[in-house]
Parts: sequence; structure tokens; C-alpha cells
Amino acid sequence: MNRPASAARGALLVAAAFFASKLLLCPLQSGDWLSRPLGDDAYYYLTVARNIGAGQGITYDGAATNGFHPLQMAACVVLGLITGFDQRLAPMALVLFNLAVFHLLGTWLLVRLASRLGPVSLPLGLSLAVLWNASAAGFASYSGLETPLALCGWLWLLTTLHDYHAGPSLRAAAWLGVAGGFAFLARNDIAVLCGLAVLSTVFPRMLGASSAGAPLGERARLASIAAVVMALLAAPWLLRNLVLFSSPMPQSGAAEAAGGLYDIGRMAQWRAVAVSAVVNLAVANIPVDSPAWLGHVVILLGVPLALAGLVLLWRVEHRASTVLRCAAAASILLVLVYGGAFGATHMVRRWLAPLVVVGILGATAVFASKRPRALHAFAAVTVLFYVAKLGVEVRRISSGGGSFRTNTVELAAFVASQPAGTRIGALQSGLPGWVRPGVVNLDGKMNRRVLAAIRAGDFATWLAASDLDIAVDHGFFGRDLDPAVLARFDRCVGAHGLIVLRRRSGDAVASNPCSGVHSQ
Repeated sequence: MNRPASAARGALLVAAAFFASKLLLCPLQSGDWLSRPLGDDAYYYLTVARNIGAGQGITYDGAATNGFHPLQMAACVVLGLITGFDQRLAPMALVLFNLAVFHLLGTWLLVRLASRLGPVSLPLGLSLAVLWNASAAGFASYSGLETPLALCGWLWLLTTLHDYHAGPSLRAAAWLGVAGGFAFLARNDIAVLCGLAVLSTVFPRMLGASSAGAPLGERARLASIAAVVMALLAAPWLLRNLVLFSSPMPQSGAAEAAGGLYDIGRMAQWRAVAVSAVVNLAVANIPVDSPAWLGHVVILLGVPLALAGLVLLWRVEHRASTVLRCAAAASILLVLVYGGAFGATHMVRRWLAPLVVVGILGATAVFASKRPRALHAFAAVTVLFYVAKLGVEVRRISSGGGSFRTNTVELAAFVASQPAGTRIGALQSGLPGWVRPGVVNLDGKMNRRVLAAIRAGDFATWLAASDLDIAVDHGFFGRDLDPAVLARFDRCVGAHGLIVLRRRSGDAVASNPCSGVHSQ
């Protein structure tokens, strides 16, 4: 029997089992698909995709937008067209697509990469599949966002990088460029990995690559080919951003950067980055969110261990050293970028999901050849963490909750109940915009005017001067209490903590401004 083929088949069977187990977390009644398991941002994708399918262009609330990543948007357009953009079927299709990408395609790409780095036996293939499918990144595959495609982009790019250094050629350089270009379109922060990959083709000694003996001129020529191919694939997206938005960064990223609406302080951001980096490097689903003190333990003990592990990873003599060093260096850059230049702590675990790749490859490099039983034991412990987390989530969902349930369900119901012609805005406007087209985005991820106001510190002033009849959400981060807002809006608090700002018809306060709010 062919051992690599047997290992690949076994790994895919394990992946299929994990895929099936994840379906336990999906709602059995179709009406629940609007509340879970998709996150609110996934409905940004679906709403823009619906506008594209309707011939309205790449727009949200009638205005051009770039608050998304292209490959995931392309998938949403295709899935939407297949399902007719049905309000429930389209989200269902998106969840199943993301699960298939992460579990099946991701497992295949991981085993394929591992087979380039050394012999893959059936036990090793099964352990790799377990580590991948039960990893901390696995539960992020539900969100309906671009993380699964981004992780597959990392694996494909690292595979082509290894192939290039194993035998530099025009063909290998071109494939490196293709993989890098598509990975960048999957999620733009992969640019750090793309840049390091191209740099390693010019200066291979920096990563200990075996291609260091080639003349500098030849290395520069092949690196230029890879870079040009990447640039050609990325150019349409980047040029559109520059022409329409004066920046290559998607506006959703700009809205989540430091100074944005979600910034709650630099120390809080660094804490979230430190905890997320350790959890993802450790691969297993460590429950660091509850109790809260466990996060402090992770920082005190896990961060030094993670740094020591990266140093060990850099020094390890292994066929995978080039790939490992490139992935580790890119991961460190991601940590520095998201710790120093962004302010959305609740997004960090997903942003740093690629560190799972580093953790799995590092554990394989350290243990597979010398202590394979240690790797298998590590995989078994990871399964225990996964089963425990799965049990917790199933219990939450069975009791009517669930960590994948967004906090905008009641908001969407309120928005859908408003009279036709009412001009409505919401911070978390993904799901509201999906159930009622025309809802104005107020967190800046999809609306350039709002983003400009947020970055200038004038959000409350902008909201007061806008043409909105209602602004609604579960929390405005204190901006709903700004005097400029209270001078123009009546503030009401409804069921489930829903905050409604209803514009006054004049200077006088209405006799019952909260009518219809408390009953929701």
C-alpha cells in the first residue's frame, strides 16, 4: 500500500468526522440560521454579494465599498446565486462552504505540505489531521468570514515556497507567485508572508535554504518573476482601492485599526494579542476566556514558553527549516502589526489564526522524527480539549444560547418591524442589512463617510447631523450619551439591552418617544 496515499485518505476521513461533529453546533431549525452560527460581519459579505448579484455593483447601502476580502466575496456571490440569495439558504450554504474549506481542503493541504517535508506515515497523517481539525482555529471556521480560505492560503504558499527552494526554476517561481497572489486575495495580511517568501528567494541563507548556491543574478531574476505574478493577481483589487478609497487597505481594516470605534486601549490590545498568540501556537482549544484569570496565567507562563519555542523552531535542523522559519517570522510580524496598529481586541483570535499552522508544523518538526509517540499523545490531548469545548457549545445551544449566536438577533427583528421608508442605521449592521436592505452601516467597516467621522473623533456630531430617523444597536460605546446626540435623538432602551435612538421631529421631546421599543 502506498503510505503517503494511505495517510492522506486516513487524514481526510478524520477531517470528515470532525466536519460531521461540527454540524452538531448548527441549528436544526432553519429559522435559527439568522442567529447562528454566522457572525454579523458575514452578513456584510452576503449583503454586498446580493447587491452584486442584483447588478448594483460592489456596494453597501448604495455606496461603493471595499470592506471585505475578494476571494471570500467571490464565494459568497457564487453561493448566493446558487441559493437565489434566499434569506436562510444563503447563510446555510456559506457555513457549509467554510466548514468544507477548513476541514477538507485545509487537511489535504496540510498533509500535502507535510509530505514535502518528510515521510508521512498513517499514524503521522492521522495526528496531523487531528491537530488541524481540533485546533483553536477550527471553531473560527463557523463565522462565515475569510479565515478558512486565509489558512489554506498560508498552507499553499508555504508548500510552493518549499518546492521553489527544493529546485529553483522558472516554473517554481511562477507557482510561488500564483500561490502568493491568491493567498493575498484570501486575506490581505498574508502580504507579510508573501513578502518574506519573495525575500527568501533573493537571500536564501536568511532562512537556511538549500538554494543559496545559485548566483545572485539568477536568484533576483526568479524572485522578480514570483513578485510580478503576485502583483498582477493583486493589482485589480489594490488599484480599485487606491482609486476609490485612496488607500490599499480595505476600509473594514481601517475601521478596526487603532483609533477606530472598537479601540479600548493599547494594553488591552496587547493582552488580547498575547493570549491569542499562545492559544493558537498551542493548537489546542485552551479555555482562556472563562475564568478571566486564566488569560493572565497564559500571559505569565505561555508567552515565555512561546518565545522559547520560536527560538527552538529557528534553530531546529530539519528539512522543514526554510518553511518553518518563514512562517515563524511572518507570525511575529502579524503579532507586532495587530498589537501595535489595531484596536479590535475581539477580532484578534481570528486574525492570529495562522499561528496554528506554525504550532502544528513546529510540533511535527520537533517530535515526528525523534519522538513520534509524543506527537500522537499531543494529538490525543488536543482531541480532549476539542470534545470538551464541543460539549460546552452543544449544551449552550440546547439551552437556547451558543457562543456563535450574534448579539444582533433582536436588533434585526426591531429593524424589520419598522415602517417602510424609515431611514435606519446600526453599528452591527450586517444582519440588519441582510434582513432589510438599505440599513446604514455605522461602524465604518462598509461606510466611508462614517469611517472618516470615526477617525476624526466626530462620530457623535456626524450622527446628529445625519438623515437617519433611527440609530439602533446593543451598545454605542458611550457615543449615544454624547450631548450632540441627545440634543437630536430620544434615547430608549428596549428588551435584551437594545438601545434605540429615535430622531425628534422638532426641538420638543415627544410625549412617548419609546413607544414600540420596550415591547420588542
